[in-house]
Amino acid sequence: MTAGPGAAISLASVTDFDPFQDGGKPAEKPDQVPLATDGDPQTAWTTSTYKDGPDLTVYKPGVGLLVDLGQSHQVSQVDLVLQGGPHTLQVLATDSAQPPSDPTQMQVVGRATGAEEKTVIELNEGTRARFVVIWLTGLPPAPGGYRGAIADLQVRG
Repeated sequence: MTAGPGAAISLASVTDFDPFQDGGKPAEKPDQVPLATDGDPQTAWTTSTYKDGPDLTVYKPGVGLLVDLGQSHQVSQVDLVLQGGPHTLQVLATDSAQPPSDPTQMQVVGRATGAEEKTVIELNEGTRARFVVIWLTGLPPAPGGYRGAIADLQVRG
C-alpha cells in the first residue's frame, strides 16, 4: 500500500550508513539509531566527533542513516529535526530491491545547506524509492570538534 500525497510513510527499518568507515568497521553509532525515530526531539543519533570540519569530506564522502521503506513508494519530502547547529546534507534514494552498499548506487533527490533544527527537504518531483539515505556531508561544531545529530526523521509520500 502506498501512502497518499504528503502522508507519513511507515519506516520498515533505519540503520546507520557508513560505507567509507575511517579505519574501522562500517558503522557509525548503530546503538543510537533508534533515537532518530523515537519521536523525542531531545534524543538523537549522532555521528562520531570529527576534529576537523565542518566539511566531513576531509575524512570521507559522508555518513548517515539508511531508511528502508519496506517497498517502493512515491516520496515527496523528508522532515528532519537536527541538533547542534547547521548541517549540510543530501537525500539519496534508490528503488532497488536490495539495500545500497555505496552512495554511488543512489541518486541525489534533495539537498540542504545550513539546515537547522526543523528542516523540510522537498525531493525531486516523481521520486520513487524503497531506500532513502540522509547523507551528512557538513557537521556543526560540538565539544572537541564537529558532530552531526538527527533527532527525528520522517519520509512523506
